[in-house]
Amino acid sequence: ASINTFAIWNPSTLTELVGDNPDIHKRLLGKFIVNAQTQVAEMIAAAHANDTITLGRVAHTLKSAARSVGALALGELCQQLETAGQAGDAPACAELAQGLAGQLAAASAQIHGHLGL
Repeated sequence: ASINTFAIWNPSTLTELVGDNPDIHKRLLGKFIVNAQTQVAEMIAAAHANDTITLGRVAHTLKSAARSVGALALGELCQQLETAGQAGDAPACAELAQGLAGQLAAASAQIHGHLGL
């Protein structure tokens, strides 16, 4: 499936997970963005180093986090990166990794807008 078929950010995902609690949402989303920035940087560095094992491992971690907060397009991209990383497909990893920063920025913008940050 194309990443574009997935929501950049679905605000109802967290509500379904933890209930409608703005304080909890704010904390979880803020933590997600901080962690995701680190993980995206790690994946981009791993892609440049052709380190498909690290890339696949970090992609797996971020995939779960992204999906749990509703960053569905980022989660899908991480799923594809995890698959390519596990297959040792460095060219695919490098190509997919080019989209990471943009996907995270798009999700962060929507989350920040939602939170009024």
